[in-house]
Amino acid sequence: MTNKGQITTLEIAKKLINLNSENPPINNPTCMQYVFDFLKDLGLKPIKQYVNKHVFNVIVVGKGPILIQGHLDTVPFGDIKKWKYNPTGQIVKDKFFGRGIADMKGNVACFLSALQKSPTDQLSMAFTAIEETSFIAIEKAMELKKTLFKHVKYSITIEPTDGKLITCNKGQFWFEVTAKGRTTHSSAPEKGINAIEKLVEAIPQIKKYEQKINKRRHSLLGKATLSIGEIKGGTAPNIVPDHAVMMIDRRVLTSETPRQVIKEMETICAPNKVRLLKQIDPAETPNSSKIVKFMQKILTSQKIDSKIYGYPATAELSEIRKHGIEGVIFGPSMLSQAHQENEYMALKELEMGEKIYSKLIAFLPEF
Repeated sequence: MTNKGQITTLEIAKKLINLNSENPPINNPTCMQYVFDFLKDLGLKPIKQYVNKHVFNVIVVGKGPILIQGHLDTVPFGDIKKWKYNPTGQIVKDKFFGRGIADMKGNVACFLSALQKSPTDQLSMAFTAIEETSFIAIEKAMELKKTLFKHVKYSITIEPTDGKLITCNKGQFWFEVTAKGRTTHSSAPEKGINAIEKLVEAIPQIKKYEQKINKRRHSLLGKATLSIGEIKGGTAPNIVPDHAVMMIDRRVLTSETPRQVIKEMETICAPNKVRLLKQIDPAETPNSSKIVKFMQKILTSQKIDSKIYGYPATAELSEIRKHGIEGVIFGPSMLSQAHQENEYMALKELEMGEKIYSKLIAFLPEF
């Protein structure tokens, strides 16, 4: 393999941040094209796997059993007026500011920088185009487990983890709770059925359920949680509403089953209709897994904390584990910076990430 001229981790990060990949909308393939071209210039053979007519995943099929996985889309900039620094990239003192630098273009830059120094055909790769709004892209990539990725047994997802080794993440279920009523003029509310009030009446039972699930614990993930995020209903103050909707976010532990969670939600919200809108299952890789031990060895070699942690958010590991691949999550950037105005990554984190991923490549013969 040959390299046509190395560039620094910082230069790669600048390029990735400058290439807008806000989601939504997700219709700009330039960032994915940059990664595709970068890998091709290293002598690898990247493949474009189209997710829809606009965007594609970048796939590399390596000879070894490890898959490196990350996404290149970002949440939108939001209110530009709230940004003190340029969301398309600005370095101030010891920090790199920009949308997506922490989640997770900075981590991708670290890996690409390490790879250009020591190109290898042993690693498979799946850089996905869509993650912030759905898992459609990683689902598409995992279709390859039956063909091109048939030999893949382990994965490393390079999400922001504050430089901590993650072996599990919570699941996320979104429930839509709908109440039906009967419209009438508000001067005679007794002649109608107020749908909003039906939802309000359900809240005490929901809060009681929340207290119950808070007692369910995982040694690394903590407690199961529930949050009412939206309530919508009615058309005008002088009309008794006949329709109201409540949105509930339920974070699920690995000890809970999807069937159990769905049934519980239907029971506590009755007689209102409950519909599951989104399901991302929790995921966990055994602490004894070969990939866990491998990453611990790498971190220990750099005198970095090799303790195992849980991930409070969701991650593409959930989809990866469905296909029998044992995976971990590790990235040098801070999760607390994800989706924030003035999102940043410390320059020392970029440096640390490049060193860790370089060690990963160097240690591959020992895996």
